[in-house]
Amino acid sequence: MEMKERQDRMMVGKIWSRRRMLAVGAAGAGWGWMRGTSLFAQEKAACTLSPELEVGPYYVNYELMRKDIREDRAGVPLHLKIVLMNSKTCLPLKDAAVDVWHCDAMGIYSGYTKNNPDSMGGPGGMLPPPPPKGAAGGPHYGPPGMKQTDQETFLRGVQITGKDGSAEFLTIYPGWYVSRDIHVHLEVHMGGKAGEKKYAGGHVCHIGQIAFPDDLSDAVAKLEPYAQHKKERTRLEDDHVFHDDLANVMLRLQQIDSSSMTKGFTGEITFWVDPDAMPKQEGPGSGGMPEQWVD
Repeated sequence: MEMKERQDRMMVGKIWSRRRMLAVGAAGAGWGWMRGTSLFAQEKAACTLSPELEVGPYYVNYELMRKDIREDRAGVPLHLKIVLMNSKTCLPLKDAAVDVWHCDAMGIYSGYTKNNPDSMGGPGGMLPPPPPKGAAGGPHYGPPGMKQTDQETFLRGVQITGKDGSAEFLTIYPGWYVSRDIHVHLEVHMGGKAGEKKYAGGHVCHIGQIAFPDDLSDAVAKLEPYAQHKKERTRLEDDHVFHDDLANVMLRLQQIDSSSMTKGFTGEITFWVDPDAMPKQEGPGSGGMPEQWVD
């Protein structure tokens, strides 16, 4: 009798494992362009902190409260949904400010439009001095020799997460520039206040980046205006920022209209963050940054 019961349990286990595998396969197939992720990876990531990645050289604390961040930038529409989960409680993180920024189709960032992103480096020297008190734009970070060149604000914005932990943006599929594959930057702020136009105060509890699947980026790169950018794109495997963190930072994308990519995509990603954390700024321009530069 015990032998029969043991065999029955083994059979149930095999059936469950088979159903689990089919579910994973179906879920992956449903996204179409979903790469570098699976239900197994998501389950493994549950309640585990998402990786911190460098703030990058193009951060400016405009912290503009808006959902549509496109302004006049041309590109394939991207309806971006970012979901935040509290790593301490395993529950959605509400009332958090999600601050995002990325380059346009030509690899240009607002605030730095006079810099050529395909020839990073330039003359050496110290970081530029902080802007005068009360100046528009506020502190920014950049590698030696890089200075903010303007007060442009395209492709930057902040949204507050709701009860489900989500914040949504209307933007464009980003372009690329030398040494980096396509990506979106984000910071998560807690404890501040959302005004009608800007978010202020609080502290940064997470610094991250979002990756895009190379096969989809290859297809988008053939469309206008991306096709005008002739600089070869760095692949994910050669990107110095993402390392082996792709499973936890890859955007899940769905084409809105199967007949045409130009109609755009929906993209969703989940980040597990500690709302009480205060991560150190890392990456170009952040090492040795004077304390008074940090908002």
